[in-house]
Amino acid sequence: MYYSSLGYSPQIYRADMDGKNQMLLANLSFVGDDTFVDLVLDKPNNRLFFSDQTNDVIRYINLTNMEIRTILSGNLHKPTSLALFKGTLYWTAEGDGTFSGAVFKANVTANIVTAQTVADGFGKPKGIYVYSMESDIPGRKTVNKIHFHVTYCPVSFEESVPW
Repeated sequence: MYYSSLGYSPQIYRADMDGKNQMLLANLSFVGDDTFVDLVLDKPNNRLFFSDQTNDVIRYINLTNMEIRTILSGNLHKPTSLALFKGTLYWTAEGDGTFSGAVFKANVTANIVTAQTVADGFGKPKGIYVYSMESDIPGRKTVNKIHFHVTYCPVSFEESVPW
């Protein structure tokens, strides 16, 4: 399992599922002690993404060499919760007076990673879960849709995704 520890010295750890064999992966001295750090594992590419509200960026730890890299920066509206689905990273961002809270996405397997707004008007969303309901009904066209569950908001939505 992977988890973050906030407070005076924010850190990211890895441990066995029983809590044994804890290993410090990263000291996040550049992240404020009052920020929210969410994590999502990109197992195929051996990366652990994390949100950094303090610096308005999304970073990842390369789990092979433990290097920390910034993958998205600039006007992310203080990213909070993260979800990864088929090479696309989704995140929630709180409203900050210039807009109401939103869900964004970026293809993190592309050479140039850019953010796109998926939906907005959520106020202060804090959690996101992404899944697909793919249909394999004989004689019917396959319908691929991504469904989002965003906590702390009254809106439910789905996005059709061709693949």
